[in-house]
Amino acid sequence: MSDTKEGRQCTVSLRSQITLFLLLPALVLMLSQTTALPVQCSSVNQTILSLYSASNSHAVLFNATYNDTGATMQICYDEVFGSLYQGTSPWNCTGSNRIMNLVQEKNAHVENASRTTYSVPVCYGDLSCTLRRAEACLPGEYAMLSLSSEANAHVGAGNVSAYPFKICCSVGESGAFNSISWKNRQGISISASAVNQTIILEANTSWTSGKIMFEVYEQDCLNGNPPCALDDIILAGTESLQADVQNGIAKASWRISDTAIQRALSQDAGAESLEFYFIAKRGIAALQSTQLEVSKISLPPSDALNISITGISDRELYLKGIPVEINYTLEDASEEYLLSLEWTIIEDKYTTSQKTFMHNFTSPGQKTILLKAWNGYGVYTERQINLLVLASPGILAFIHEPRFNEVIPVGGLSSVNVFYNASKSYVVDSNYNTSDCTGTITCLAGMCPDSVQNPPPCTTNLPVLNTPQPLTATLFSWIRYGKGTVEQIDTGLGRVSNSTRFGSDEYSTRRQDRSISLILNYTNTSAGLALQQKVTRNITLGQCIDNGLNFTEITEDGSIIRIVGTTNGTGNARFSPTACQGADGRTCCPTNYACGSRGCYIPAQQPGIVDLPGCAQYRTLSLCENATRTGDALACSGLTSTTRCFWSGSASQGACRENRTWIDSGTGAFVASCQESAVNTSACINGYYTLDVQATFLGSSSCPASACQSRTGIIPCGRPSFELPFFETPQIIITLVIVAGLYILLLVRRRLRAVYF
Repeated sequence: MSDTKEGRQCTVSLRSQITLFLLLPALVLMLSQTTALPVQCSSVNQTILSLYSASNSHAVLFNATYNDTGATMQICYDEVFGSLYQGTSPWNCTGSNRIMNLVQEKNAHVENASRTTYSVPVCYGDLSCTLRRAEACLPGEYAMLSLSSEANAHVGAGNVSAYPFKICCSVGESGAFNSISWKNRQGISISASAVNQTIILEANTSWTSGKIMFEVYEQDCLNGNPPCALDDIILAGTESLQADVQNGIAKASWRISDTAIQRALSQDAGAESLEFYFIAKRGIAALQSTQLEVSKISLPPSDALNISITGISDRELYLKGIPVEINYTLEDASEEYLLSLEWTIIEDKYTTSQKTFMHNFTSPGQKTILLKAWNGYGVYTERQINLLVLASPGILAFIHEPRFNEVIPVGGLSSVNVFYNASKSYVVDSNYNTSDCTGTITCLAGMCPDSVQNPPPCTTNLPVLNTPQPLTATLFSWIRYGKGTVEQIDTGLGRVSNSTRFGSDEYSTRRQDRSISLILNYTNTSAGLALQQKVTRNITLGQCIDNGLNFTEITEDGSIIRIVGTTNGTGNARFSPTACQGADGRTCCPTNYACGSRGCYIPAQQPGIVDLPGCAQYRTLSLCENATRTGDALACSGLTSTTRCFWSGSASQGACRENRTWIDSGTGAFVASCQESAVNTSACINGYYTLDVQATFLGSSSCPASACQSRTGIIPCGRPSFELPFFETPQIIITLVIVAGLYILLLVRRRLRAVYF
């Protein structure tokens, strides 16, 4: 080959091209790393974490000793929240300031802070953060970061990215949730409800003030960490329930509407009931509730007949011969649930079924107005008030303890002590003339009202003078009506309160079959007054009545709102009369309650993992201990079954196991148990692994061993994937350039071969 000038020029030119193509990828890589301007915080301590770019990035853990200089986008506390963080060591985790988790210290995928897959937490100072789904942050919160998903996610800064998840943060205070629960309006924990019922979401916390947010979901996922993608969102974001913390307790009232049921039907269109749960949140702190089984059949709410008497008032003073309007109000329920009403003015022997009516008290004295209201299921509610109609001197005997129709829970064989109190009774004198509006009304004894409720048309101000006055000169005679006995238990001047003891053989077998009466006497010889009034309070000693057939529920004011069981005639018994019986044979408890030394109580309730291997699918100590189970479907006939998850072995080497126990419903004696544990687990293949569960039975023939069987289940474990640690758009471009360079290099080599050979 000749060494001509042209040949040397060609060789130099080709070598230059080769050098350029070889250097081009490096130049592109250098440019990709230097064109992004660094965003630096005002000081090191203001840096929360670092990103490689404002969107579609991985994250870098940041603290005073570790950082990645390639992560040029810094998230700064003072820039996000508008003030400097004054504390020291802001990156220390306190238990409530976690923002999210990283898979590694730098160049990392991220996950929601409530998950436990990634081991590197990102925490900062006094922040309180919440991951919100596709909605704006709440007032007082700032959108600090955005995530592409809840797990294995890419991250962006604030609202720059179009990612559907936002990490919303506020400057918070330390605290935690102690417990949360579903409750009815009477404050009793519940595990079942129905559409149109009003229920309470309650959180017991270590905070003393502020707000708690309650999000409600309907569970469709059979495993994993709820809420998952299949779970239906019932109330979240701006629709979330919020409640103020008072003395550590936050309560949100929620009526289960038809809209809530419709939102929950995406996966359960053919189901008879739905499984709701709620998550209580405050900043990063969150706690998930047990399941609430909700019937789609419209039943009356537990407080559907939360009814009250209006138009007239308890213990108040009215004048004879002036008509008053008597009415009612119905709270938290539609009128459709009100089947019928029955009013009774006992002393006037007056009854009516009208909803509103005018009544003229034509005779003086103490009056008892009773309202009985039925719903469409035959369950009734009673309300009662007592008032005094005045024409001349009058006396009101008023027992406020025991309360109207009070049910006094009892248990065991011991006697029960019942307190009685009539300190709200009073005596008045009057020389008022309604015809010419002259004279006065004067309090002689007790807690008299301040004024008359129905003054005649000639005045709007008819006060009662000299109220209150002592009851020391008033004679109280108390009588107890027990089982076949009438006993005068207490008599004397000013004896407004005391207690009496009913024996165990006097417990009720019917509703209000025990009572306490008061005969109240007031004598004033100088004024020529001799007044007497008798009043009776009926009570129920025990909640299980009618020989164990019915269970009574009471409101906060002591009024019975329903009697349920096998004899209510509705065919819709909500409680089982044989669920539990105490030592006296009568102390029954509602279904899902247990009977203990202190009466009926709700055992620790646990939401269901109803798919095949149950507890054994939980692979870590924390997941196992937080896992919960429903009562087992394989319960032996006539026995009560409980199921729980427990961790066996050390934290790192142990396993999550399940124990089912059967006891005799009547005696509480142990009958049988079934302990299950995972003995063989396959690898995660195509998104599933096989779990073999070995069951060990211990018990008697009354609970057959067939209820305890070893079995195999298939558990989802995620789809197989392969992902480079950091392979984003700039790197894809660089790779394409390198490939193109190699291609051109091969092409040049071919041309060189053509020139020289």
